[in-house]
Amino acid sequence: MQGEFYTWLGCGLAVLLSAAIPAMAGDLQQSYLISDPGYPGPAATGQLVSANMSTMNFEARIAALEAALAEKDEEIKWTDVSGQKWSGKVGGRIMGDTVLYPNVDPALEAVDPGNMSENYFEFRRLRIFLSGKGYGVYDYKFQLDWEKGNAAAKDLYVGIHDIPALGYVRFGHFKGPSGLEQLTSAKYITFMERSLTDVFTMARKVGVAAYKNSANDTFHVHYGAFFDDVDAEDMCRVDDAQGVRLGARGVWTPVYTANGRGVVHLGASVQYADDADDSVRFRNRPEVHQNNRWLDTGAYDASGFSVYSLELAGIYGPLSVQSELYYTNINGINGGADADVYGAYIYGSWFLTGEARNYENDAKAFGRVKPHTNFWIVPTCDGPAAGWGAWELATRWSYVDYTDPAFAGVDSAGQMNDLTVGLNWHWNPYTRVMFEYIHPWVNRNDIGVAQADILGMRMQVDF
Repeated sequence: MQGEFYTWLGCGLAVLLSAAIPAMAGDLQQSYLISDPGYPGPAATGQLVSANMSTMNFEARIAALEAALAEKDEEIKWTDVSGQKWSGKVGGRIMGDTVLYPNVDPALEAVDPGNMSENYFEFRRLRIFLSGKGYGVYDYKFQLDWEKGNAAAKDLYVGIHDIPALGYVRFGHFKGPSGLEQLTSAKYITFMERSLTDVFTMARKVGVAAYKNSANDTFHVHYGAFFDDVDAEDMCRVDDAQGVRLGARGVWTPVYTANGRGVVHLGASVQYADDADDSVRFRNRPEVHQNNRWLDTGAYDASGFSVYSLELAGIYGPLSVQSELYYTNINGINGGADADVYGAYIYGSWFLTGEARNYENDAKAFGRVKPHTNFWIVPTCDGPAAGWGAWELATRWSYVDYTDPAFAGVDSAGQMNDLTVGLNWHWNPYTRVMFEYIHPWVNRNDIGVAQADILGMRMQVDF
């Protein structure tokens, strides 16, 4: 009985479904917009229409899709730029520094009477440049700096974009792949001078380099090969022992949010110098420009050196931190053992007026600060009105160590620290005034610990 029951039940369901399916197919409707490639028939623009699923014209859908793809192909057709010419932009920068020495340890004066620890004013940078683009993928820059009546070459290069596998490739005289602080333009660094560790960076060299970013700019690589030393004023070197400098830098930005108001930057770089002239030397000023070096390893015969560095930076709204650590191995001092030197810095910045440091995610360096309100004072019917610009408070500690046994007999070797407190007043994106207190102290082999107090002020504008 039970088997007969299920047999009759199955037959009944089959009859019901055979009657219901045609009715459902006739009633099942789907709505389309005229802009939908799947719409099978004509209608007025934007009008909702219905199509019977049982009679849908699939050939019309396919034709509509092919038409839409053809339109996209028209949008991405290559443009012939073979007849294009170079564009040109002229710009420059002016930086005027006043530096005062209210206190210098007499011990430093005694060992170096000409250490130039005297008050001074100078135009720290007077630069002019011409840059531009052309022919779809090329760019160039020509920049000179005038210092003490002489013109020195800075950026002199031509580059080409979008090379398969390599990305952007640059040829000429420009900064090599080392150092977050070094690769941030002097127009945008937080302090008047870069930290003590700048002595370990590659700075500008003559050579070739490639730059490549991931699709979303999360990862960045930069590497190149350069001549080790070409005079920036003569822009030539006639020598059979020119040497070579190789370098590479990689950066990962795991966090980039709120249009750059939230950033985490992690980087590392390595460079190798084959010093063909066998002369290696590291020395430091106390983070002001017109001063003799208070710490100096002296010049040594060595086959070359290797530099390894780590970078860390973070932005959290108006607060930011930045730090780098350097380790340098000098190969075979005077034909003997290797020597190691070290350096590090860390600093913090706080915008009292709420701005944030500008992190350029594609270049993995810092850029131009844009105040919420520019500085201005004008008369009005209700009295003077003003905008106060952006105010930034910052402090930095930096350190270098030349205490390797290889330098035990060098009077000017040892350790050096710098503590800097600064206040930056950004009048507008292109003008700022900087105030600094700098406290350097050295621990030299000849005099032990010696200290100084330095005050600095800079007025700068770029255009």
